[in-house]
Amino acid sequence: MASLEYKPLDQDDLESKSEVDLYSSHEVSTRWQRIVNRLILIALAGSVVLNSVLVYERFHDQANKCKTKYGSWSLSSVQNTILTGTSAGLVADKPHVIFHDSRYSSHDMKIQQEAWEAPEMLQTVGMVALSDEYVMSKGLPEAMRWPWDDSKSIYILNSFHTLHCLAILRKIIQKAYDGRIPDSSIEHSWHCIDAIREEIMCYADDTPRYTGRFNAEKDSKDYLPIPGLGQTRTCNDWNGLVEWANERSACYKYINGSDPDFPTLERYKFCPDGSEPWLDM
Repeated sequence: MASLEYKPLDQDDLESKSEVDLYSSHEVSTRWQRIVNRLILIALAGSVVLNSVLVYERFHDQANKCKTKYGSWSLSSVQNTILTGTSAGLVADKPHVIFHDSRYSSHDMKIQQEAWEAPEMLQTVGMVALSDEYVMSKGLPEAMRWPWDDSKSIYILNSFHTLHCLAILRKIIQKAYDGRIPDSSIEHSWHCIDAIREEIMCYADDTPRYTGRFNAEKDSKDYLPIPGLGQTRTCNDWNGLVEWANERSACYKYINGSDPDFPTLERYKFCPDGSEPWLDM
């Protein structure tokens, strides 16, 4: 049996072993340091992202609020407000007889043109300047300011926007029959057709109109009798709406539309009552 013999460890072996141990220890320490550093970086990145989200939400919320001396409202609350369209307090109590022809469809183009260009038919009549107090009471969304009074904002009454679209389509049809090229874009034309569709479906008029050769159509020689001809229906008072709008007029008139350098403020100097609010500025 071989005897166990003690053999001193060579100094080089000790140094070699020490170097291995030290290297291994240093490697482990470095690995953990890398892990800790990565965790710190992840935490910092998360903090930056979280703070960015909080800052965005804060300023986004402020941007969606309109503040006035009467209070403030948020965009989300405005979107949830149902507008009933009773700003002028109109009631459908005006009798109106359904005609086949009227001055608005006269074959005499001079008569027709005069009808469509009458003061009560101008689309700019519907441009009104409403006070902040009124806007808040109706839950209306924010609008651009009226240049002559910073407590009022500019709105266009819905009926006049539809009238604007109808006037555009009328001009397109007339030019088409005259063999002329319309100056309105096809996109604007489709928009106007859709706007009129929206009005029809929104109000969903359920007035029953008689059919067949009866009443005013009894002796008609037309191939297709006109439903409801001569029948009376009730309507809102258009003249009442025009009066209400003129009392709150934004004094706007679209002039010099072909001049891109024409001062916009000059278009807000046509008040129907003859007043000149810009002189008080």
